[in-house]
Amino acid sequence: MLAFLLLQSFISVPVLSYVAIEYLKITEKWCLDGKFHKSLPGPEDELHSQCTPWKSFSCCTHNISKTLHYGNLYNFDLNHCAHIKPMSMGCKRHFIQDSCFYECEPNVRPWAVRVNMTDRKERFYKVPLCQSDCEAWYRACENDYTCAKNWVTDFKWGPGGNKCSNSKCITFREMFQNSSKKFCEGIWDDAWEETDDTKPCMRIWFNGTFGNPNDEVAQIKLAEMGIGDTAMFFEPPEEESSRFPWLTLSFCVLLLASAGGYYAYSRRDFNIFSLKCL
Repeated sequence: MLAFLLLQSFISVPVLSYVAIEYLKITEKWCLDGKFHKSLPGPEDELHSQCTPWKSFSCCTHNISKTLHYGNLYNFDLNHCAHIKPMSMGCKRHFIQDSCFYECEPNVRPWAVRVNMTDRKERFYKVPLCQSDCEAWYRACENDYTCAKNWVTDFKWGPGGNKCSNSKCITFREMFQNSSKKFCEGIWDDAWEETDDTKPCMRIWFNGTFGNPNDEVAQIKLAEMGIGDTAMFFEPPEEESSRFPWLTLSFCVLLLASAGGYYAYSRRDFNIFSLKCL
């Protein structure tokens, strides 16, 4: 019994301390576990064009930001209906902004889910996108063409990238029934959730000179999840950091006291038995 209690007291130390460690993992600024994401966000000397707003604190590098504008990171063809009409520059501009958000934004931690894909191990799900941003994106693309409603699941993939399967090319307006909500939420498999501008919502693009407005949105979401004050990244609040070691120490002291009492009581019974046998 004594051995069990002592063992339990030693086991309790890492178990109770683990909560504080998890708190650090949840609240720190963080990047998606993706093929081209940095492991941790930080400042960049330069980001290209529409990725510029994230320059002061980013999950993407300059080279990645430049490739988003002129290359093809994932072998994905935005112009899959070019035989009918090439994608307009206005529409393409919004999709590049969307890509910059995906690669560069460090505030999507509260909406991250695990996935098993070749190019990423995490994705974000139902991130609240401001309705005005969603509508601007849709309006820029409504007269362009696509053959797929869900760009994650509905294409046929091959060595040359994404191709239309058996679906014909129709306008975004037809595909998404003239609904910005269906467009923003459906096109990337529920990555976005159209949200009224009066509620906390993410900006897909912003003026980085005045900071990142998405910081506050993430902090509000973490508070709703019961994480606590998230203004202090990379370390928990003082009361949290001091609470768990004291709790662990008190628990160990209590267990050791109980073990000592049990041991003393056992010796008492043994001494009484020995006296009776004399």
